[in-house]
Amino acid sequence: MHPDLSEEKLEELKAQLVSQCSAGLSAVLLTVPLEQPVQNEEEILDYIKDLLGPEVQKYMMVLFTRGDELDDLDEPLTIDEYLKSKDHADLQQLVTKCGEKFHCFNNKKQVEVSGKSPAKSPEDLQQIPERKDQIRLVLLGKTGCGKSATASTIVGRQVFDSSATSTSQTKQCQSETTVRFGKEISVIDTPGLYDTELSKEEVQREIVKCVTFASPGPHAFIIIIRVGRFTEEEKNTVQYLKEVFGERILKYTMILFTYKDQLEKKKMTTEQYLHKADPALKELVQSCGNRFFFLDNESASFPQFKDLISKIEMMMEENGGTHFTNDMFDETEKCIQNITKQKLDEKLKLLEQQNKRFTKTEWKKTYWHLVEKSRQEAEQLFSDKNLHLLEGASTTKEAEHKATGFLRTVILAFRERMCVIQ
Repeated sequence: MHPDLSEEKLEELKAQLVSQCSAGLSAVLLTVPLEQPVQNEEEILDYIKDLLGPEVQKYMMVLFTRGDELDDLDEPLTIDEYLKSKDHADLQQLVTKCGEKFHCFNNKKQVEVSGKSPAKSPEDLQQIPERKDQIRLVLLGKTGCGKSATASTIVGRQVFDSSATSTSQTKQCQSETTVRFGKEISVIDTPGLYDTELSKEEVQREIVKCVTFASPGPHAFIIIIRVGRFTEEEKNTVQYLKEVFGERILKYTMILFTYKDQLEKKKMTTEQYLHKADPALKELVQSCGNRFFFLDNESASFPQFKDLISKIEMMMEENGGTHFTNDMFDETEKCIQNITKQKLDEKLKLLEQQNKRFTKTEWKKTYWHLVEKSRQEAEQLFSDKNLHLLEGASTTKEAEHKATGFLRTVILAFRERMCVIQ
């Protein structure tokens, strides 16, 4: 549209433009400098519509440059205030022709260096993400029932010590996270909560870790029972869980039987096994909504993993996709989120001081990495503080006086729930 262009040159540029847009376009930006009178911008709009068709108007937008000049006025204005002025009706008319779509570019603040932007967090990233895409599973069961082997089956690799002996391999609460089928799955393997080798204080400590690892709450509590063995402690499992976690836990609980291969050796089906089972075992299965699964310890784990996750997801769907929570989990998550934000702010300030520069893609990747790292540090700090206060002053009011805010509430919640262990 330059007046010095010949008709021939103009046609050549027109052909080039059409050719380069043949695959489609995302936007047409009409660049207009502020504080300068409108020249042939309206003509350009009409020319583009004639060239690419009237539908192109949906993709047209005015990009005002030199927005920093608005700050230098005697009375600084926003771009909206500037456009509303009667002196700039021509600019407003351009905006109207582009369907009220416009953006103001600040040439001073948005300096680009080699196509990269400063290490500053975009507004849409200034948040601590909720853990919505995880499936969090807590495994519960008596020593030697096969919890660790089950955990390794779900994770897809041997990361938990396992043994079929009566000696507990899991003395401390463990957590592993994996991504399978595009799903992030966290498995929390608990110590034998009915284990007579563990003291009351040790069980209390491990439950603190379990709640921390599973925060903001597990999607499923999986009670693991070994085929052919149903003890007195296991008969009272549900009652124990209700006392520790509350009545609502039943909606989020299922039974997993291990060593299904033993039934096959006896040529017994799972249906026959449950039909002939101890009445107390039948009652346990019924109390968990008749949700159960049989795991064959001698067969390939992958097909069984798919079937198990399918059953877990069915239970999640019945629960509206929500995870289990109660006052203990709620306060735990609030506290962890609070610590995570503090840790993240520290890391972002340090990064800003280093004056590093990133592309938008690099920055997003870096930011979420810092979020995850801050979360891990927050969980560890939260767990350590609670264990120290609970163990160091568990029989006095000292812990309550040392703790403040969310932490005090969590300690009280833990203490109230843990009384059932005594």
